[in-house]
Amino acid sequence: MLHTVAMLNILCRSKGLFRTSLKFNSRFYSGKNIYEYEDTRIKCHHLVKYIYDYTSNNNTLDINKLWLDYSNNYFIKEKYLDSKTNKYNVTYNKKSLDNTKELDIITVNNVLFLLSKRILEFQELKMIILMNFNIFENYNNLIRSFSNTLNVLNKINNNQNYDLKGLLDNILELNSDNLIDLSKGLIKCEEDKWINKEEINSFLNNDIKEMILLKLVCQHHASILSKKGSDDMIGIIHPNLNVANLITHTTEFINDMCFIKYDHTVPIQILKGEDIEFPCVPIILEYIITELLKNSIKAQIENKQYEKPIEVTILKNYNEADNNMELEIRIRDFGNGIPFNIEDKILDFNFSTTASKELNKAMQDNIMPGEQINNVSGMGYGLGIIRNLIDLINDGNFRLCNLNGYGVDCYIRFKA
Repeated sequence: MLHTVAMLNILCRSKGLFRTSLKFNSRFYSGKNIYEYEDTRIKCHHLVKYIYDYTSNNNTLDINKLWLDYSNNYFIKEKYLDSKTNKYNVTYNKKSLDNTKELDIITVNNVLFLLSKRILEFQELKMIILMNFNIFENYNNLIRSFSNTLNVLNKINNNQNYDLKGLLDNILELNSDNLIDLSKGLIKCEEDKWINKEEINSFLNNDIKEMILLKLVCQHHASILSKKGSDDMIGIIHPNLNVANLITHTTEFINDMCFIKYDHTVPIQILKGEDIEFPCVPIILEYIITELLKNSIKAQIENKQYEKPIEVTILKNYNEADNNMELEIRIRDFGNGIPFNIEDKILDFNFSTTASKELNKAMQDNIMPGEQINNVSGMGYGLGIIRNLIDLINDGNFRLCNLNGYGVDCYIRFKA
């Protein structure tokens, strides 16, 4: 953890970044390390809360719009009339990124906001829950990331050399695969009756959304700084992604895994939209498509619908109301639908239709693609994560249309 005096210096020199002057009671701290105090947790909470208040601009930041607002710093949106279709379209062009210091500052502020928000939510847990090994490991990694970020902020403010790419890579490494360890800890605390399922759902909803955002910000700016990405990418954003190609590639991957597990595959048929290109983050869309197709393919295999293709429809429209493009994807399967008795629970965390004997080994085994992406196979988080991912996309909407005994239609809609 940073030396306390160094932390105070960082904060006092950061008033330009936080848009206001920060005032501390100098008697509140001394030159000791923050963890040398008996009331360590209170002191740490005070510091983190202080930074959270100012990085969030007095708590007015909309967490669901953070990624949209942040990513808009990297490209220019332009509207034009397509002469072939006589319809308006919107293109996204890369901004000049020769001088990244301003973007470095914006990135560090977003990282500090997300880290401090997550730390405060961990500190709201009962102490006996926080002391669970798996939960505390997650919390400790957040504290370390927070400390390292303040170090870099101090160097930026003092016009010193700093390694932001190294910081972002370190944050990603420290907080990778945190969900499975956190889940183990929460499940154990639920068994010991220190927390109930509703509280776990609420905590995980915040954790997943905020950690996804943190990783997106870190991955995006690290990609910008590395300058090793594809020329047609803006960090992790693809301004003209061929959606059908991504779906086809994802299906091939899922079917390879299904053939190994079930000795069967299921075809897909793209009914419309094979040539549609759309600006989005491929890793987000790939996860969503993977999870939905995985469920659909598995359902059809279990119901012996091997030859019936899953139907995919892709549509793109220009929305005059907000001068933006809108993408909608429908995935229709014929896997007999979702039983009515579990339909209301299907989007909950910790709910899975996977057999209990598979759940016992799911912590270690990556049984299916999609689940493999985040190492949460069989734990019932897939659709819950999709719901959170959709919330983070511009005006995103996700819904299931279930016809029990026939199949399921999944609708994904979001704006560029």
